[in-house]
Amino acid sequence: MANNTPRSDAELRKLTLRIGDPHQQQGLVMDIPVGATFVDVVNTYEHPGWPEEKAYCAVCRAYRHRDGYTCLMSNGSLILAGSKCGKDLSGETFIHARKRLHRDIKRQELLHDLDALTPKVYSILDGLQGWTAAVEAAAERRLRFKTMLPELFDDLRKVASRPDCLLTISERIRDHAAEADYQRRNRRPPQQPIFRYTEGNLAPLGGAPFFMHDQPDNLLKNAMTALYRTADAGRSTQAQSSLVLALAKKAIEEARDHVENIWTLQSAMITFFAKENLKNVVIWANAKEHRERYRAGDIAITDIGRATIHLAPGEIPLLDRAPLDALRAMR
Repeated sequence: MANNTPRSDAELRKLTLRIGDPHQQQGLVMDIPVGATFVDVVNTYEHPGWPEEKAYCAVCRAYRHRDGYTCLMSNGSLILAGSKCGKDLSGETFIHARKRLHRDIKRQELLHDLDALTPKVYSILDGLQGWTAAVEAAAERRLRFKTMLPELFDDLRKVASRPDCLLTISERIRDHAAEADYQRRNRRPPQQPIFRYTEGNLAPLGGAPFFMHDQPDNLLKNAMTALYRTADAGRSTQAQSSLVLALAKKAIEEARDHVENIWTLQSAMITFFAKENLKNVVIWANAKEHRERYRAGDIAITDIGRATIHLAPGEIPLLDRAPLDALRAMR
């Protein structure tokens, strides 16, 4: 009868549940011992020499298998059973033992992964702590922009959401062809000049991602929360289900996405507040308003008569790239 007692994580870390050539195991016998019954599945094999070499099976008594299982018998000996022949050895008992083995293999893989990842996660968390000042400075400037110049912020967000991120302007120009056509049809010139509007591309919006992501301080908080889930699970695996361990491992991907967005947003912020880009934004915004509403300075945009948004890029601490590189290496 198969052993249904769950293996501890400490046991799983030590066991070899997957092997290559199964023939070199100690205690292995070629034939099913007389009177012995099936007890449990010890491991699963996949013969590395396939198809030139094949594994022996004590059930069908032939060398014909690529993969199968090592089975423990009641007399303490081990036999090999091909992946399909095992059921003939002990029916449902074998099937349940095989399912248990594969559950153990999946958990063992999670344990090995988390054992390797957890120390790296703690190192990344230490590195992200060093991002706090820079991220909070960026968040304060972004929030100030959004609060003090809300219409301009929303208009720029719409531009940033387009694939081309182009600042387009409409220009009002005299339509001489339309005036000539009017005179030809009416035998007199129009009483008022005829104008038409043309749309042209001024320039790409520099630093478009500055408008597309969440506040960077929220992104940092979410990234660190995800990494703490990984670290906490990796520190005490025995108390966690395999599902929780799998989700804890996947949380690294979530953290990486947040950190990538922070890095992109910080870089975009510097690009957006570059002098030439601010100049283009103001030209575009004033053309959209059909009036001179905004004015650009070296590191500021002014909504004339209302508010000025300042940013001195040099005042923002640079981010250490190491945490991002470490997360990327965990793919």
